[in-house]
Amino acid sequence: MSWKPLGPLPTRGGDIRAKVLDKVRNFNQTKTGNLESVIKFKVGAKYMLTYNIDTADGLVNGAVGQLKKLEYCFVKGSNNLEVKRIWLEFPNSNDIGKEKRRQCIRYSIQNKMGLLWTPIERVKKVVYSSNNDAISVTRNQFPIILAEAMTIHKSQGATFQEAAVGFKRNLTRALQYVALSRVTSIQGVYILGEYKSPPRDDDLILQDMKRLKAHSILPKYAFLHQHNDPNTLQIMYHNVQSLNAHHEDIAADPCMMNSNILLFAETWTVVGDKFAFDHFDH
Repeated sequence: MSWKPLGPLPTRGGDIRAKVLDKVRNFNQTKTGNLESVIKFKVGAKYMLTYNIDTADGLVNGAVGQLKKLEYCFVKGSNNLEVKRIWLEFPNSNDIGKEKRRQCIRYSIQNKMGLLWTPIERVKKVVYSSNNDAISVTRNQFPIILAEAMTIHKSQGATFQEAAVGFKRNLTRALQYVALSRVTSIQGVYILGEYKSPPRDDDLILQDMKRLKAHSILPKYAFLHQHNDPNTLQIMYHNVQSLNAHHEDIAADPCMMNSNILLFAETWTVVGDKFAFDHFDH
């Protein structure tokens, strides 16, 4: 962090500087642009991005990758070394960091970096510690946090081949569903702690599940494919997780293309992106 007075100080600058730095050092991430005060690095560990570096390239808050390499440089005016760049490898490399890797392909080859490693640079954020902006503190940090573990809420929308889920007494059924449904197969689920016994026969959720199995709805959505009623409006909403990566899948979906309005969440798009869907205005 660096300190910069923006005006005359009523007392000794050194004392104020120390107090401000101590105050900012304990700030919550919400006040520092999601930048940590201290990061511990370990090659091979998993880290999560805490900042939208490039939404179109999938380098967004929540993306998790494995730390592969640290690059160092000398601190200006001293013989001390500091980390100047880190390299992460993301499991779904086709959706995350592809453009960033393309931009530095020559550097990666010359320095023997892995071709699937994505460079992550430091981010600067200014935190104002006084209402009149008399003093500001700039945090120059990598936008990552250690992510060998994460909260269930943070895992929403993610997909994993394997996951270990920690069970506690206060883990609600809804959170259990979110956690367990992140994994692609039962073979990849590992339970930490004591899993509660199955629900009783009078459990409302269990009763509804039995009802649905006994009176299942056939998965034939012909009414979505054959929508032609001029008096109705068909609206499709979808959590797409990168419209750049999946716009061709959407264009090939007859349910989507037969709708009147398409609504997408988590598009990871930027101003200027355009997508050509037949009979739709963007």
